[in-house]
Amino acid sequence: MSDQLAREFVPVASSRRTARLWFAGSMAMLVLLLGWLGGGYLWPGTLRYEVTTENLVVTTGRNLAHDVTTIPLGRIFETSSVILRNGKLHFGKEKPEFCVGYFEFPTQGEVYLATNCGESGVLIRGGGLTTALVVSPAEPEKLMFAIRNHQPGVFAPPPRQFASYAGWLALYLLIFLLGTGALLTAFVIGPARLRYRVLPGELEVTSLGKPFRVRLAGAKVRRHRPLLGERMSGIVLPGYIVGSFQYDSAPTTVLASAKEEGVLYEGEGRVFLTPADIDGLLAALEAAGATLVVTTMQRRR
Repeated sequence: MSDQLAREFVPVASSRRTARLWFAGSMAMLVLLLGWLGGGYLWPGTLRYEVTTENLVVTTGRNLAHDVTTIPLGRIFETSSVILRNGKLHFGKEKPEFCVGYFEFPTQGEVYLATNCGESGVLIRGGGLTTALVVSPAEPEKLMFAIRNHQPGVFAPPPRQFASYAGWLALYLLIFLLGTGALLTAFVIGPARLRYRVLPGELEVTSLGKPFRVRLAGAKVRRHRPLLGERMSGIVLPGYIVGSFQYDSAPTTVLASAKEEGVLYEGEGRVFLTPADIDGLLAALEAAGATLVVTTMQRRR
């Protein structure tokens, strides 16, 4: 069997353009989804501690969706350094360097954390607080001095360390790469791989799987517009419809790029193809040994 005698035909391309649009739209959705999920972990929000002449103001979250806790300085009766280990989240958020909510600790019981998730912090107790508050300023002694002396100042947690969220960044990059690969395969590579090759005595169809081959001797081929039925197995995507289907109330192997007029092979099974050049493929199949059946096509209603 000589490849020099082979003729190759491409599938109808109308649905391939649709597939590229689906790929672009799916990529946009993937980026938006990862941005929404990843943004919450990689950029969870800010922690800010401000002391005014009257209040301690703790701000957590983002600029447009932040929470503010205000504690009158006159009600605060304890500020002390504390080491917290083995905490368990009861309610709130626990993200890289952003722990805000109610946590349970073996040594302190339940406290409300507004910290960078480190072990060191400043514990604050006061009238009106149902639980102790723990914050994590970069300079804890200065914050405690400001609270005790009603000295205004703004305090922030230590700068974020890249190592704390590098693992999450790597995970999201991996998901992005895997998602991009899956979408490329489904909407770009799959339609691009679909080809019909007519060899001496044989029809070969290449797709994402192994090549599909049938013999042409004794087979019939004709122009056909199938009555569509249900899928039994396989893939249905814009520009790539491959699998076993019930077409015309008969089991049919479909290797097509669209659900429209194409070529029907009847021999070793029933196979439906959608070449861009229907007449050219039929002529090549007839020349390679198949019997051409001339049919009159009718419009679908």
